[in-house]
Amino acid sequence: MITMEQLRKYRFFNLTLIDLIPTLFVGLIIHTYIWLYPLELDIDEQSNRTFIQYIVSLSIILVTLLGLGIIIHRSFSIKSGLSAHLGLNGIPNKKMT
Repeated sequence: MITMEQLRKYRFFNLTLIDLIPTLFVGLIIHTYIWLYPLELDIDEQSNRTFIQYIVSLSIILVTLLGLGIIIHRSFSIKSGLSAHLGLNGIPNKKMT
């Protein structure tokens, strides 16, 4: 049986993939829904949106969700690499080689 420690050993920029992939997936779903069904845009404003606006709004949502992940990790005392880089969980920040 696979343990959480085994799942947490796979990392991308010292962020565990078990945390990062679901966060990115949920962020993409939320952003796609908001992009396709905006609250207060008429048809002309919707058709004038650019790819840059798409990327910027997706980035804002993903950074917000990563911040929410930091808060959740901090509140449940889960020690993660990002929290260590930010100095939130008492793990010394190691130099990446």
